[in-house]
Amino acid sequence: MTRKKKKKKPRPKFINREKFETFTRVREWEPIELQGQARPSFLDNFPYTSDCHIYGSGTIGPPYDISLYDTGLSGYRVGGFTFYRDSKTHPEPFDYNVDNYIIVDDSLTGNQLLVWGPYEAINHWTGAIQDNLTGVEIFRYPFPKCPNCGSNHVINDEYCEDCGWQKG
Repeated sequence: MTRKKKKKKPRPKFINREKFETFTRVREWEPIELQGQARPSFLDNFPYTSDCHIYGSGTIGPPYDISLYDTGLSGYRVGGFTFYRDSKTHPEPFDYNVDNYIIVDDSLTGNQLLVWGPYEAINHWTGAIQDNLTGVEIFRYPFPKCPNCGSNHVINDEYCEDCGWQKG
């Protein structure tokens, strides 16, 4: 008789609220890609390969809309990450395997948010990245400084949200 392998319950990881809010500040639930060196340091311990696409989105609060409250996680769902890991070397005939992480504010952890996951996506094995994620803005973290006003609200080294400076 073969024993069925018991699936591990996801454990929370902690991320700093301020770092999370850096990329959600101006993009209410609009996804962005965190790529290469653009990945915030709180993702360093996440299980991914070097050949991986990470997308994130979320909202800033509190206060939060009551519809975001998740009784199962005892907090507000304030964002999430979707990881597309390259699986071309895997025996499955698909290009990516996909996992999701949920970001929760339980208001008991102070300046920390909880990241729950991984949760296997419905399309866990897929041949392509979802259409709504292709071509999204690639986000840099930390922001580069604006050469005109010195603010750190420069997006993709192209323009400054504060003073309107644009690259060349």
